[in-house]
Amino acid sequence: DGKMLYVISRGKGYFNKQDQLVRISGSIEDITDRKIAEIELNKSHKRLRELAMYMQEAIENERMKIALDLHDDLGQQLTALNMEMSWLKARIIKDSPYLSDKMDEMTDILKLVMKNVQVIATELRPSVLDNLGLISAIEWHLKEYEKKFRIKCQLNVSPKGMVIKQSLSVAIFRIMQEALTNVARHANASLVKVNIAKAENLLKIIIADNGMGITKDNIENSRSFGLMGIKERANVFKGKVKIIGEPNKGTKLIVKIPYEK
Repeated sequence: DGKMLYVISRGKGYFNKQDQLVRISGSIEDITDRKIAEIELNKSHKRLRELAMYMQEAIENERMKIALDLHDDLGQQLTALNMEMSWLKARIIKDSPYLSDKMDEMTDILKLVMKNVQVIATELRPSVLDNLGLISAIEWHLKEYEKKFRIKCQLNVSPKGMVIKQSLSVAIFRIMQEALTNVARHANASLVKVNIAKAENLLKIIIADNGMGITKDNIENSRSFGLMGIKERANVFKGKVKIIGEPNKGTKLIVKIPYEK
């Protein structure tokens, strides 16, 4: 009827002593339904990857917007309020020790709020990531991580000065953040090594710690949302994630992503 079919064709030739072909036997199997289902499944996987990429980009854009609003609008308003309170203290209540002390307390609280707003804005979207790129953002984050968790960090990048497109940079930064958060929460480690290397058309990121080592059950646990997030972010860029844990020898997270200039 002119319909296109997908088939698997198998065949074998039989030869006599003079090396002449004397017979051919074989079979043809109709696999049209299976092939069509496979094509539709691949299309579905592609759509899901595209949806995941769109969702991640939407989330990052929203993070950036909120961070900018916090920094520019709320930050400036709090700064203005702090200046007004200083003006008020200098001109109205300088002869009242009680009110002066109260104003100092209010100023301290306001400064703490300003600092917290800055921290929240930075955690939502580090400006260094957009202004100076991935490597500088990772260097900054590792320094902050060392201060906060007292875990020594080492970074190795090869080659130096590599440039990675923005969307992939954000994904790698978030993968590193999640991996380091897991180390701080579960690993009981004193050292983390981060290696980023480009070999031909492949970008390889290794995050290794010297902690207690993740177990196979934890790797396969369906409620390990952090690991699931890491795998999803890598999958969007057709990347692969491998996790290796050895008892009392640490955990190694290996991410391989196709590299595009």
